[in-house]
Amino acid sequence: MTLLNLRLKEDGSTNSAKTEEGGPIHPSSEGNHHHDPIVVELEEALDWKRLNRIARNHRSKYLNARPFPHMVLDDLFPASILIAIEQEIPESNLDKEGCMKGSNYCFKRKTDYLKSTIEKEGEMGHYTRILIGYLKSATFTTFLQRLTGISGIIPDPEYAGSGLHITSAKGHLNIHADFNWNNNLKLDRRVNTFIYLNPDWKDEYGGHLELWNRNMTRCQQRILPIMGRFVVFSSTDFSYHGHPQPLTPPEGRARRSIALYYYTNGRPEEECLNNTCDDKSHGTLFQIPQGCKLCQEGTCNAFKS
Repeated sequence: MTLLNLRLKEDGSTNSAKTEEGGPIHPSSEGNHHHDPIVVELEEALDWKRLNRIARNHRSKYLNARPFPHMVLDDLFPASILIAIEQEIPESNLDKEGCMKGSNYCFKRKTDYLKSTIEKEGEMGHYTRILIGYLKSATFTTFLQRLTGISGIIPDPEYAGSGLHITSAKGHLNIHADFNWNNNLKLDRRVNTFIYLNPDWKDEYGGHLELWNRNMTRCQQRILPIMGRFVVFSSTDFSYHGHPQPLTPPEGRARRSIALYYYTNGRPEEECLNNTCDDKSHGTLFQIPQGCKLCQEGTCNAFKS
């Protein structure tokens, strides 16, 4: 199965920063940015007409992707905002143990090792907060609804498990399906999104996002986390993913991303284990490959480079 990696080109979108209903797209409380060229460029890139065109053109590919609905898009966001955000979480802020200074958590478990998270807006940089504000806007959630076919999408205002993720050398995240229920919001988790912030990230550094099939016998996608790459997929009890191999970048490098999750009130029974959603809540469901150990092994490899 080939990787659904789509590089977006200039498509004649307008410079309007209006939603389809005519209201402003800008949801951030960061103040007036009309004269900030970085924000102006972001508004143009996230124009609702452009997003609608992308969703319409790629919805079928998204829904038919394997091993579960997903899409990989390059150049969705302008380089200027990505560079500004990358500079707000410099790799020089890694401490001697491989944890990001100022992070809310730094996990050192067997399942997720040397993964730092920043989940509080007050700890995030100026441009990080601006982009996240757009990603939680009505315009962008409408785009996600049209792309994924999932209606009634609601962004998480509290960053439960989301925000900024930073994994340093030797770090990893085992293959898993995510927690399915946000108890504070009383909503079902339905869509995961990632924006990678890793300039000049080479294949040999690792950190590929792996997507595995439902019985964990086939690794069907292996996605390099390069700068600006946007990954979106439908989150179910068996949307198994992770980056389980220890990172091998040069000293001082780290795998950085923005992770945001989206919810709905209710979900189809077929997205739940045993085709029943009666048992609402479960945590992360870590998995072990069956019949092999690595995504690249011939017995499990079902992707094309």
